[in-house]
Amino acid sequence: FKHASASARSYAQLRTRTHRCLLSDVEYGVCPVPLLCSKLAVGCDDGTIAVYLSGSRQDRRYELTTKLKGHTSPPRFLSWSVTEQLLKSATTDYELLFWDIKFGTERSGHETRDAIWATHRVPVGWAEQGLIAEGPDAPDVIALDSSLARSIMVSGDAVGCLKVFKSPSCVPFAKSRPAFGHAGPVTHVRLSNDGTRAVSTSTDGAIIQWAIGRRARGNSVDTLPGQTNIPRV
Repeated sequence: FKHASASARSYAQLRTRTHRCLLSDVEYGVCPVPLLCSKLAVGCDDGTIAVYLSGSRQDRRYELTTKLKGHTSPPRFLSWSVTEQLLKSATTDYELLFWDIKFGTERSGHETRDAIWATHRVPVGWAEQGLIAEGPDAPDVIALDSSLARSIMVSGDAVGCLKVFKSPSCVPFAKSRPAFGHAGPVTHVRLSNDGTRAVSTSTDGAIIQWAIGRRARGNSVDTLPGQTNIPRV
């Protein structure tokens, strides 16, 4: 799976250097091996985003280069451009901001309209219009990932449901393929590089692996080795 988590030691260093704030999201820049990425964005509970240059694979040190301020609540979603010069972020109330990393300033949507995004994990934008379900009581989308290999997106919502959409999904209230397995809100979802598998986490303590597409049987859930309290569907 792409963009795997860094070591616990590395995250401990990050928490110390971000004044021990609670981390709302962590997103590496574009690279085949996450720990070798040149840039790392860290969302904090005070509404700021810290941008680091990552060290070598041996020392795994991080140098704080920029601190972005503009959100009124914790940034929950982060996505990098392919050049790592632009970053977009959004909060759970869908406040969307664009950032120029070199100067540490906000950019408008018009200024970034031609940007090519390497990751699509912000559920707000032209290509994500179809993710929002119809009706006033529709659950919020709180997790998202996309696969360029298969042109699909997988979202997770506040009632524990995963949905598979075509990507881009530009038509409001787009059709999706739902899957249930979590007993609580989905906190994160990540797709494999080939887009055939997804892994989701939830407030229920479960980590579930999903088969997507023709490989799937029903909701097709595999538990990950060593994990407990994982429901089977």
